[in-house]
Amino acid sequence: MSIVLALLAATWTVLVARPPSAAASPSRERAELAQWWAPVHFQDVDATGETSLDGKSDYLTGYDFDGDRNARNNWENTGRFPLKANVYYSVVETKGFAYLLYTFFHPRDWSDGTIGNWQEDLNEHENDAEGALVVVARDGSPHGTLKATITVSHSDFYSLCAEGRRLDRRGPGRRR
Repeated sequence: MSIVLALLAATWTVLVARPPSAAASPSRERAELAQWWAPVHFQDVDATGETSLDGKSDYLTGYDFDGDRNARNNWENTGRFPLKANVYYSVVETKGFAYLLYTFFHPRDWSDGTIGNWQEDLNEHENDAEGALVVVARDGSPHGTLKATITVSHSDFYSLCAEGRRLDRRGPGRRR
């Protein structure tokens, strides 16, 4: 009997000490939220340079656009396969916020240089991804309230906050 009481006491302590988990929305609701807050994406297509493929090097597509998951052949395959538009997204939720990540993939990141000029070619590489993180407060409304957006392009990050707000390590909040 004392063993049973000890096990019950241990189980009760673990259950009481465990913080409550955030309730996740069904996948349909997460997809709807991602669609509602999806950024309007304008992509500049540059047709100059020997590796631009008449602008195709700027297209956004899926990482497996060429029918395989081999990332080492994407540079060569960019001009050989259709580049269907594609955006990846993820929705992570807590009780207070939804974090929506949108990722855009390019099989090539190229420069306007010529193939023979190695100094201009230093920026070229395969498998480039940029994106945006959208932070939405869960306020009881169907889609929440936009608090901030962080975008990234290479090593440049841009933070945009809703008017009168700040974004720091404590999360979106009021300006002080």
